[in-house]
Amino acid sequence: MLLHFANPLAWLFAGLFAVLIALYLWERSRRTVTVPSLLLWEVIPQSTARATRFIPDWLFVLQALLLLLLITGLAGPYLSNAPAGPRQ
Repeated sequence: MLLHFANPLAWLFAGLFAVLIALYLWERSRRTVTVPSLLLWEVIPQSTARATRFIPDWLFVLQALLLLLLITGLAGPYLSNAPAGPRQ
């Protein structure tokens, strides 16, 4: 049995993962924290103060999983019997 897709062009929507990551990083950079004083933070260089690694939280993982399931459902997977090769 082989797995085929009724609409393989639906996998082009996988580019939405890049949009999801961009939105996640944009929202993360917008967070503001109210602190009483910035005196201690002035010593820290700007490059180390901002996290450069992509560390997703559970909500991001759930959104990515939902997006994957929606794209897979749109692609329409089905199983089919592959024609057997010539038997000798």
